[in-house]
Amino acid sequence: SDPEHQYTYFGGMRRKWTGESKLFKDLLDQRTRTIEKNFSSSMEEMAAKKGEHVWMYKTKVIKGYVRLSEPSGEVCCQGNKLQQQAYYNILLDFTEAWDQPLKVMKERKRQLW
Repeated sequence: SDPEHQYTYFGGMRRKWTGESKLFKDLLDQRTRTIEKNFSSSMEEMAAKKGEHVWMYKTKVIKGYVRLSEPSGEVCCQGNKLQQQAYYNILLDFTEAWDQPLKVMKERKRQLW
């Protein structure tokens, strides 16, 4: 589904990554470096369910962050709409379309009913 729809109803624009987390960070860094030469980034592991790994990529060049979940390959952009769109546009270069079902956010579900 389109990123606007994902943002509005599912709480974040999504893509899919099936490679290694280090390569994911390297590719994000390469593309972010084209926006600003002097930048720093981090990719930290977050708490996750047993058998899963969740990584959070952040940089000061673009506020918000990108969450990578393994082994599902889910890549979710977090932040306001412009921040998510900036990350999403970068991710289009080296990720695939998200092909799994999405769950409507609880807050959005209340607004729809």
